[in-house]
Amino acid sequence: MKHKNKISMAVLAALTSFGNAIADETQSSPIEVIQVSGIYKSMSKSLSEKRYADSIVDTINADDIGKFPDENLAESLQRITGVSISRQDGEGQQVSIRGLGPSFNKVTLNGRTATSGTGSRSFSFDLLASELVSSLEVVKSPTADLDEGGLGGTINVNTAKPLDYDGFKFVASAKGVYNDLSDDWGPQTSALISNTFADNTLGFLGSVAFSDRNLRNDGYNQNGYVNLLPDIGDYINNSDSIYPLNTVPDLTLQNRKKMNFYGVVQWQPSDSFELVFDVLKADFDKESDQYLLALPPLRGGFVVNDAQADEFGSINYLDIDSGFSNANVSNKFDTSSLTMYSLNGTLSDDNWSLYSEVSHSNSKSDNKETNGIIDITRNPGTAGENNIVFDWTENYRIPTIIADFPYEEYSGQIYRLGLLSDTAINDEETAAKFDFKLELDNEYFSSIETGVKYSERTFEREYYSTGNRSFASSGVAENVLPADAEIPFPVDDFLSEESGEFPRAWAVFDPAILTRYFNIDSVEKEFDASRYGLVQENVFAAYFRANYTLDTKYPVIGNFGLRYVTTDQASVGYTSEPIAIDDTSRPGDLFFVFGAAEEQQQSNSYSELLWNINANVSLNDDINLKLAAARVMSRADISALSPGFSAVSGPNRRITTGNPNLSPYLANQFDVSFEWYFAETGALTLAAFYKDIESVIETKTLNVDLTCCGITESYEFTRPENSPGGTLHGFEIGYQTVFSMLPAPFNKSGIQTNYTYVDSDIGDDGTSSENHSLVGLSKHTANLSFFYEDETFGSRISYNYRGDYLSQAPNASGQSQYTESHGQLDASFSYNLNERISFTLDGINLTNKDTYQYIDVKQHSDRLSYTGRRFFAGVRFVY
Repeated sequence: MKHKNKISMAVLAALTSFGNAIADETQSSPIEVIQVSGIYKSMSKSLSEKRYADSIVDTINADDIGKFPDENLAESLQRITGVSISRQDGEGQQVSIRGLGPSFNKVTLNGRTATSGTGSRSFSFDLLASELVSSLEVVKSPTADLDEGGLGGTINVNTAKPLDYDGFKFVASAKGVYNDLSDDWGPQTSALISNTFADNTLGFLGSVAFSDRNLRNDGYNQNGYVNLLPDIGDYINNSDSIYPLNTVPDLTLQNRKKMNFYGVVQWQPSDSFELVFDVLKADFDKESDQYLLALPPLRGGFVVNDAQADEFGSINYLDIDSGFSNANVSNKFDTSSLTMYSLNGTLSDDNWSLYSEVSHSNSKSDNKETNGIIDITRNPGTAGENNIVFDWTENYRIPTIIADFPYEEYSGQIYRLGLLSDTAINDEETAAKFDFKLELDNEYFSSIETGVKYSERTFEREYYSTGNRSFASSGVAENVLPADAEIPFPVDDFLSEESGEFPRAWAVFDPAILTRYFNIDSVEKEFDASRYGLVQENVFAAYFRANYTLDTKYPVIGNFGLRYVTTDQASVGYTSEPIAIDDTSRPGDLFFVFGAAEEQQQSNSYSELLWNINANVSLNDDINLKLAAARVMSRADISALSPGFSAVSGPNRRITTGNPNLSPYLANQFDVSFEWYFAETGALTLAAFYKDIESVIETKTLNVDLTCCGITESYEFTRPENSPGGTLHGFEIGYQTVFSMLPAPFNKSGIQTNYTYVDSDIGDDGTSSENHSLVGLSKHTANLSFFYEDETFGSRISYNYRGDYLSQAPNASGQSQYTESHGQLDASFSYNLNERISFTLDGINLTNKDTYQYIDVKQHSDRLSYTGRRFFAGVRFVY
């Protein structure tokens, strides 16, 4: 620990000395004027906004019109102190702030709520093209006029307006996107046109972006762990040992199409009046073919020949004779869309302004899946038949797998339909707001602000499925397949980054041929009432904010305010009751049979008074000290509020339900930030934060007695519940500069780096039945970027690190899924042919880092996946 402290002090001293050297040179020699464009322009503007903000804010600005620093918005946000991201299929998707996961953060587009088609409060940033965005703003200490909902923080995505530019502007780009794992190129194009009319009082801006690319995901799954069965227990002394539920190599081939459009009309006939109408439409379609090899599901039905366990209580060697194995082929078609539009106006005079706005946001998603199953072996688990050995002793991420039965070709085994499903979600919000600001001629207060906002949000989820069924019931022979249905395994380098002996190819089938042959599209899916959810949420908010200026020895600017919020929620779901006893399905046991689903309606209301205070103290011309305190809140995921539940007739004895009576997350937070701006593009910042979280929401499983026909049985009842909270604390350090004191050409280079530490005691005191930390909390995150830019050439090399974090709260079996630490190297290069034409080259995940997830301890593998490297090569034209 002493050595670490010495190292930390040495690093800080070096940074400080370096900053002093810059300051000394600036004072002793003529100031070199850096051309403010590209990276320098973005850095300078972002630092200026952070420096003069009256709250704790970080921003990222576009390098130029239609040119954001990264291809993906989430991957840009991760370069801000305290921000980390999660990825899906190798692409940045959701954002955590200061250890609080995506659902704890409020995401707005131009200050308006961006709804989600997932049922959560989070937002998927891969839906939006970066070319449409002018800046990203992360607010860590709220102000009273800011919408509530950001327990971690608020992320505002800003788009451009035509009167931001002078006259006609046109920008177009065309790129080829290459993924080295899928070995495929795809197009990515964008265009922006903006013009002003009537002496720059009327303007129109339109922007469109399109991409079409193919991805590949090589994976291995174990799908959680189950308790030791008696036949394995004969070989293991530790009765608490567990072993994987499944062992599943899987290959996913996916096509992604994304189309974004943004348009805005702005009219400002005078300095006292402005009217703006804007619309955003984003569509994202993903079609996936997934090929799985489901080796013996370890739920019984097999003969154990030998077994061993490791020190962590997990089976690490298993020799069995299997009952059956199968190869699955599934086709998934996921569509998601976001439509937002707004009409807003500003009326002002010399000392007052009135802003009014009506807006609408609508997110939709539709997820269709067809799952076919090919049984490779299907006979009772008998000694000496279908032997298979799993050995994790050399590599706990993927075991050695040796099987004595063929799984690489189809030999007339059984084909059957597994499941057809369709999940549709509609999430929309309509809002209206009025804001009034009065400028004051006062020694202490510069202005006051007040306003109201009312919103109505409706969330609806519908689910249709066939359930697991066989084609035989449809009159189609199970074991008859068209001759051309079986296809060669699509790749010859499956999981090539991993050594060892395990299946690298297996029998696969063309989902399109099977769909046509069995006329799958005509199979009727039935409405599943247990998964239906309808939630109506109405919110009224009123606020008062005072902005103050103190002209003292150390000048202070800041604000304080109150925000009163009332929330009314009404929810609809379906439940069912046990109506009969089944005592024949399993001899010696009995189960309840549940009746038809009946509609249930429930409501909930709560009110909160939120407060905040922010202060920005100028210690001298270069150093600011910011202090902030606030009471903040986040609501439960909207899908969790449905009262409906699923109860499975039979031996499962589990019921899963939502909870319409959930209260919000509440916290009191305190922030301090020391900020030294030693140059226009140079700063050293240190910040500490503390959150006293009064309540959290956890998924809990309780044993509940149900009675039917005079018999009482115990069922596992799983649902979200409010639980006592705890504290969260941490610190951030950031440093950036341009090495302007160095000789050419190094004077055009620079560095941006930051580190964030976060810790929490939530779950550590044993009050939580699941005893876990916050979802999405990584104790350590860090970023390091080196850049260079002159009039012709630009480059940036960046490394991002995120430590281990809880990615999925405990399931009904009490198991938590964690994601292992992830370090990713990216690079970007640009060449300006002239003032209008430039060429770009970007590389993402250059080291081909995998994603590894585990259950409770790293030795308990859950999922391993590779998505490959991505490269973008393009040309950009500006007029």
